Amino acid sequence: MEFPDRKSATDWYHSSEYQAILPLRTKNSISDIVFIDHLPEGFTVKSYAEGVRRSISAK
Repeated sequence: MEFPDRKSATDWYHSSEYQAILPLRTKNSISDIVFIDHLPEGFTVKSYAEGVRRSISAK
C-alpha cells in the first residue's frame, strides 16, 4: 500500500475502521507492517521478496 505521507499511514493504522478488522489479519496470518519513508530507485516488492527467499533458502 502507498500513502502520501507517514502521518496518513499511521492515521490509517490507528483508525477505528482498521482496528476493527485488524484481528482478522493478526489471528489468521503471520505478517508485519513496516512503514518506509523512501524506497530506492527501481525498488519492487517482487525483487525484494525474491531476495528474502534467497536469503532464507541459503541458511
